Amino acid sequence: MKYIIIGLGNFGSVLATRLTQMGHEVIGVDDHLARVNELRDSLSSTICMNASDTDALRTLPLDQVDMVIIAIGENFAASIQIVAQLRQMKVEHIVARALNELHRTVLQALGVDRIIFPEQEAAEVMAQSFELSGFLSSYQIDRDHYVMRFSLPPQLNGKSVGDSDIEQPGLRLLAVVRDHDERNSIGIHYNRKRALDTVNEETILQTGDIIVVYGTLAAYNTFTRNLREG
Repeated sequence: MKYIIIGLGNFGSVLATRLTQMGHEVIGVDDHLARVNELRDSLSSTICMNASDTDALRTLPLDQVDMVIIAIGENFAASIQIVAQLRQMKVEHIVARALNELHRTVLQALGVDRIIFPEQEAAEVMAQSFELSGFLSSYQIDRDHYVMRFSLPPQLNGKSVGDSDIEQPGLRLLAVVRDHDERNSIGIHYNRKRALDTVNEETILQTGDIIVVYGTLAAYNTFTRNLREG
């Protein structure tokens, strides 16, 4: 996929670099020349410009990318102005970073596809990692719902899915990922993680499994609390 990321501060630069490492084409935009120069060799392209200037914004290949991400972390007015201009230019897919609840409300009114709170989301992931030592990652779907990955807790080793209590109100099991023994082209065995083709109530969980669930943080917290209390 092709992305334009406007704002190459801490969040924007990490996001741009990671997307590039994943094989995507990323154009990084910032009005600080030092930031642009720092990422010049890491991204597909970098541009130093004031994106809140309409004429400058129009020079970007907006119709040639899959998504425009506004990652500005300090300038509330610039963020809103850029989003409004992108909407006027009929850019279809816009993701924007929100600084606070007021900013979120304005972005919602402008019809932004997804609004992100990097600090809040990072804090929630860290909190979950404290809650359960095997917690791996989460992806926010909307304000209340997440897809979450965690290593199978020792208490559930040998239990069936039906007896594990993973499935409960507000929490749904999506996948069980397990090590599979495979052999490469020269006959060497190695382990590769793959999702089980079929998972039902009789599926027996094993140490090393990665569990993928969908639901609310409240439901996940209930699940982890019940595990701790036994």
